[in-house]
Amino acid sequence: MDAVFTCFVPSASTEDRANGYRVLAQLVDSQFGRLARPAQLLIDAAFRSPSATDALAALTFLNALFQADSTSATSIFLSESVLESVHESLDLHVAAPDVQRAIAALLSQAAAQKECREPIATRFLTWLESSSQQKSNTGLRAAAVCALTKLFTGARDTDKADLRVQDSQLEGLVGLIRQTLMSVPTASDASSVADLVEALAYITTQPAAKDRFALDPKVLAHVFSFAPKQAPLSVEAAVTQQPTLYGVAVFIRNIAAYRPQRSAEEEQVAKLRSMTREGASLSSEGRMQSQQNVEDPRDDPPAVLARCKMLIAASAVATLGNISKGARESPRIGRIVGEALLHLIDDKDSRGRALADGAASTLLAITRVAFASTTNTAGAGESASRALINVDPTDLFAAQALAKLTITASPVQVYGPSTSGALNALRPLSSLLFHVSATQLQAFEGLMALTNLASLGPDTLLLDSHDLVRRAAAELTCNILSAVPDACERVCSVSNRMQVLLALADVEDEPTRSAVAGALACIAHDPRAARAVLEKASNVARLITSDEPGLVHRGSVVALGTFEGLQDDEDKTKEFARVMDAEGVPKVLIPIVKRGAAAGPVLQPAAELLKALVIAGVKITA
Repeated sequence: MDAVFTCFVPSASTEDRANGYRVLAQLVDSQFGRLARPAQLLIDAAFRSPSATDALAALTFLNALFQADSTSATSIFLSESVLESVHESLDLHVAAPDVQRAIAALLSQAAAQKECREPIATRFLTWLESSSQQKSNTGLRAAAVCALTKLFTGARDTDKADLRVQDSQLEGLVGLIRQTLMSVPTASDASSVADLVEALAYITTQPAAKDRFALDPKVLAHVFSFAPKQAPLSVEAAVTQQPTLYGVAVFIRNIAAYRPQRSAEEEQVAKLRSMTREGASLSSEGRMQSQQNVEDPRDDPPAVLARCKMLIAASAVATLGNISKGARESPRIGRIVGEALLHLIDDKDSRGRALADGAASTLLAITRVAFASTTNTAGAGESASRALINVDPTDLFAAQALAKLTITASPVQVYGPSTSGALNALRPLSSLLFHVSATQLQAFEGLMALTNLASLGPDTLLLDSHDLVRRAAAELTCNILSAVPDACERVCSVSNRMQVLLALADVEDEPTRSAVAGALACIAHDPRAARAVLEKASNVARLITSDEPGLVHRGSVVALGTFEGLQDDEDKTKEFARVMDAEGVPKVLIPIVKRGAAAGPVLQPAAELLKALVIAGVKITA
C-alpha cells in the first residue's frame, strides 16, 4: 500500500494513477474488510507531517480509496482524527491551491455516501459555500460546487426534508452550477469539467432542474461541447475523457427520462398510500412525507416529451453518438447512451430527426459490444435464453430503441442500402424475445421489428456469403419458429424457404447446421414440410450420423417429425425410411438405445425413431 500512496497526486502520470487504482483494487480483493486499519495508519501519519505535499498525498489517496472501497474509505473519513486533520488543513495549507482543491474533491467524493453528509455539512458547509463563489481557483470552485450538489440532493431525498424550504435552495444551486459551468471553457482541465458534469448529473434528478437546463440552449450547447466529435487519439486520452462522457450521458438521460410505468400492484399500493395521506398530514412529519409522495407534474409525459424535443433540437442524439465513439466501447457508458436514446425516440414524430442524427448507427455500435458474448451454438429456442444469461437487463434499452426505429421506418431508412447493418441488428432484436428480463412491451416491439426486418427476404438473411451472418440468420429463424408457432406457416407455405433451410442443414459450419436443425424440428410435422424434407432426406440423415451429439439429437427429432407429417402416405413413409436406412441411421441409433439413460436427452428421440423405422419396414440387426 505504501507504494501507491502517492500515485494519485495531481503531478502523477496517467500511467502511475492507473497502476495505483489497479493495485488498490487488488488490495480490496485480497484484504476484504481488513484494509481500513493499515490505510488509516498511513493517512494519519501523512497528516501529522507539516508538509503540504504529505497532506496532498493523504487527501488524494483517501479520495481514490472511496472509488475502490467505499466502505473502508467511509470508516476512515468518519474517524475523528481524519475529520480533524482535514479541517485543520483548511488553515494550515491555505496557501497551497492543490491541497485546497484536494480537500473539496475529497468532500465531494465522500458526500456520495449517506453516512458522511452530516459531518461534512456540520464542519465544512461554510467553507464549501465560500469556495464555490471564489474565482481564482477554477478546480477548487468546481469541486466545491459538486460537493454542495451532492449534499443538497442527498438531503432532499431524506424523509425529513422540508421540500418547501429546499425549493428555493434548489433554484440557487441551479444558478450556481450554471454560472460556474459557463465560466469553464471546453478546453479547461479535465478534472474541473468532470466535477461540473457530475454536479449536473446529480442535480438533474430533480424535476425543477430538468426544466431549467432543458430550457437553456446555451447551457445545452456548452455541455454537449464536452463530448467532441473527434474520438480520442490515444488510450490515455480516452481514459481521461470517460468520467466527463459518462456524466454528459447521464445528464441527457435524466432530463429525457419518463417516469417508470407502474404495474397494477404498484398502482394499488399508491392508492392505499394516498388514502392514508390525509391522516398522516396532521403531523408536521406527515406533511413532509406527504409532499414527497406527490408526483411532480414536471415528470408527467407531456412535460417530458417537451424536454425531449428540446434536447433533440439541441443535437442531443448526435452528442450521444459522439459519446459512444469517445467511450471506446465502454459497456457502462453504452448502457446509459442506449437508455437516453430510448427515451428520446419514444415519440414517433421524433424518430426521423433521430435517424438523421445517426441514432441507428450509434445503437448498432452499442449493441455490438453488449451482445458480443451471446454466440449461440446450440440453436434451440431454450438455448437462446441461456446464451443471453450474461447480458445485463439494461443492455435491452439499446435493443428496444433499435426496435422502435425499425418499426417506424423501412430497413433501408434505418440501416442503409447495405444489408450488413440490418443483419447486425438480428441478435439484439431477437434478444428482446428471449431475455428472461424482457418485458411484454420489449418482446412485442422486438417481434414487430423482426417482422419489418423480414421484408428484406429470406435469401438476404440465410444465403449471405459470410458464415457468421448466415449463422446469425439461421439462429434467428430457429428462435422465432420455436417461440412463435404462427411463424411456421410462413415457412411451410413457401417451398423456396424450405429448400433454403434443407440446403443449410448440410453446410460445413456446425453452429449453422445446429440452428437449421432446430428450425426444421419445429416444422417437420407439417405435411408440406415433411414432403420437402423427403426430397432432401439424405441431408437430415447426415445430421443423425454426424459426430456431434447435439446434431444427432436434433436430426432425430426432425426425422420423427417427418414420419408424423408423412403418416397419411404409406409410400412416402417407406421411401423416407429407406433413405434413413441407406445412410446408416439405424447403426447410429442402436448404440444410443443400448446405453440407456447414460445416453442422456437423445435417448428418447433415438428410441422413438428406431421404432418408427421398424414400423416402416426397416430390418434392424443388432
